[in-house]
Amino acid sequence: MGSLRGRMISHAAKVKELEEMEAMLAGVFSQEAQAEREKFEDLVKTVIKPAFDEFKSAMRELGRDAVIVANMTHSPVQSIGLTLLDRYLSFGVGKTIKLVNPKQDIAKGPNTKFYEIYRSENILYIRQRTDPASEPIITQVGYSDIIPKFVENELAGFFERSYPTKS
Repeated sequence: MGSLRGRMISHAAKVKELEEMEAMLAGVFSQEAQAEREKFEDLVKTVIKPAFDEFKSAMRELGRDAVIVANMTHSPVQSIGLTLLDRYLSFGVGKTIKLVNPKQDIAKGPNTKFYEIYRSENILYIRQRTDPASEPIITQVGYSDIIPKFVENELAGFFERSYPTKS
């Protein structure tokens, strides 16, 4: 007789298959929907996350910071967001660290500047807010349009709206 962990793991594939079958019968799961979720997760890994990482690195060079939040409450990933952080206290002394809980909606914070790409059904959405007083901008985008150059341009625009220069 094996260990408890080993015995449980040996049944994992059967349990997953049974749960998927029950979910299909109940109408809450389909292979097509799962394929769309996996397609989005692949897009996050290959295009979106690398662009967000580059954005975060550039922010640090400028003396600012950002947190990348991948919503891990479901697997595969359902959304990926970037939240800008102010690194210094308002009176200019000392540093603050703000923790972001990935299970919380990044749009809920009253002073949060955010950029998020998420999927709903078979469609991608980009949601961004740079001014706490205004509603977020939400744009519907096709999978084929989420290429590195598109994300780069979107993030540059987000940065420019978040930190406008005064002429």
